[in-house]
Amino acid sequence: MQQAMKFWVQDTKPAWLPEGFQVPTEMLTHVQQLCKEAETVYNQVDLEGNGFLRRREFKKAMKRLGINKFEARHMLIFVDRERLKVVSIKNYVNAYLFIKSGGLNHINADYQGPLTSSVDQRTHMNNTDPGEPFNFSQLTKRQLSNTTQPLSFFAQNMFQPIPRPKTIYGYTQSMKAANGMYLCSENGRVIANRPVVGPWENFFFHSDTEWSSDWNSYCALRTHWNTLLCCEMDNSIIDNRTVAGPWERFTVEIPPGAGGGISCYKSWTGHYLTADASGNVSFSATSIGPNETWICKVLNVLYL
Repeated sequence: MQQAMKFWVQDTKPAWLPEGFQVPTEMLTHVQQLCKEAETVYNQVDLEGNGFLRRREFKKAMKRLGINKFEARHMLIFVDRERLKVVSIKNYVNAYLFIKSGGLNHINADYQGPLTSSVDQRTHMNNTDPGEPFNFSQLTKRQLSNTTQPLSFFAQNMFQPIPRPKTIYGYTQSMKAANGMYLCSENGRVIANRPVVGPWENFFFHSDTEWSSDWNSYCALRTHWNTLLCCEMDNSIIDNRTVAGPWERFTVEIPPGAGGGISCYKSWTGHYLTADASGNVSFSATSIGPNETWICKVLNVLYL
């Protein structure tokens, strides 16, 4: 058991690992090579270098590692159970190790798609009677008689409750401007001139389905002082509001071709949040350019 633990990144068994899965002994000699492969691809796809991969970046990395899109999508169910839309480096590497170890063959992996990463050994997916359609009456008889005959994968899982993800209320993020500095609320003044992230550079991203059907497309930004950013009528920005009205709500837009984590914020006036080279912040921009793009990094998540 101790030997198997050393297979995973940081010698820690992933919390998402299917119950009963054991690392094949022969894989222990390949772990360094596999980790190196994963690291090489990670450096190619993580353009932000923030320690996380967006879901799109994760699938792109897996494709470069020879993992098909169905396997990659299924692994996201494991490694992004909280639906944060980001995957840590540790979970990314462990996901690759799991796949290469034949983990998707395991009955508790619940994977029914095509396998390109390992030999298909999913005998649990065979029908109760090979070559014949599954018979529900036959299933009932076998359950009542407590026989030990093998059931199909579907039969073993059809009565299992479907796990429901937690509901995200909002998350704290930092916002890095084009000048390389972070957005900061000074309890009365908003500026983008901080080189590092502290409490004043944290903004709580909150949305409401009453504002928009797309939770991630409409938001309010709450400061460390428990006030909301606001776009005034003259397109200036202030951080003294306590209620999220129309002036305190922003539309989130992703520039075409932008990498993960890059967002633009459009105010009720139709203008965009912008920061100049000196760190002055306003909603004076009428279109999206470099100064209107913000690199947003999730720092913490709050659930209902």
